[in-house]
Amino acid sequence: MISGNADLYNVTIAGNTAAGRGGGLLVQGMAAKFLANLTIAANASATSGGGLCVDTVEGSETILSNSIIATNISPDASPDVLAPV
Repeated sequence: MISGNADLYNVTIAGNTAAGRGGGLLVQGMAAKFLANLTIAANASATSGGGLCVDTVEGSETILSNSIIATNISPDASPDVLAPV
């Protein structure tokens, strides 16, 4: 889980599970986040956002660049990514 300022580069997040949202990575809060060159695969959540769940407040920013998010599992319609558009 990321809830403060964070930059992640060249990271693989795989084979994780969550009892709630964001089986691979849960991003939340107000701070800026920059995620680049990530592979988020083969994760599972019990609710939503099997690979990545972005749950930030209005005015915050999460930037995802040059990343692969695939083959994640959740019971709803967002197995790979749940995020505001």
